[in-house]
Amino acid sequence: MKPTNSSPFQLPALPWQENALEPVISARTIGLHYGKHHATYVKKLNELVAGTRYAELPLEQVIAATAGNAETAKIFNNAAQTWNHTFFWDCLRPGGGGQPPRELARTLEQSFGDYSRFKEKFAQAAVDQFGSGWAWLVARGGKLEVISTSNAQTPITMGATPLLTMASRTSQVSSSVARQFKASTLRPSRRKLIPLPNSKRWMLRPPLTSRRAFRRCKRRRRP
Repeated sequence: MKPTNSSPFQLPALPWQENALEPVISARTIGLHYGKHHATYVKKLNELVAGTRYAELPLEQVIAATAGNAETAKIFNNAAQTWNHTFFWDCLRPGGGGQPPRELARTLEQSFGDYSRFKEKFAQAAVDQFGSGWAWLVARGGKLEVISTSNAQTPITMGATPLLTMASRTSQVSSSVARQFKASTLRPSRRKLIPLPNSKRWMLRPPLTSRRAFRRCKRRRRP
């Protein structure tokens, strides 16, 4: 059963066709993680918030209001996983590859030493995360960090702004991504967004809010 148009939360459409990331990620894998897992989180969230004040809130506010509360743990888990998955799909793009733009490369160098070290650290964070979870590039305190979270945990409850994410090693998605990430270079997207790992077939990109956070982080670094 899919959420109806009257449901407070909807499953957003993928930003590309299910087969657009092949051969890195198959259409079958996308169908499983989007059409089954992501859709289930949205459906369950709508069931849990029906008739409550949370049904009137934006998704991010639902996450903030339910984080760390045992009584609302189920709402938090489904809301946060809905958000995490939506952000993940928006970070994937077919047709990527190459090096990051100069401005971004400098910021990554300041935070991680150089771009290759960032790639290694980011991929390793996904591989090392035990169980289901995520690796993230985040902006926090005027600098960039790589962190990992388990299950539904998300940087937006940790005072950090996510810029990029990759699913952990237990996901069929991330196992393909992590292998390609270490073996490839990236080029900026046409909109000059932050590049994400992978082959010549795709590139990750953050949404508008993450680009703004990146610019704020960059300005803070200026002497």
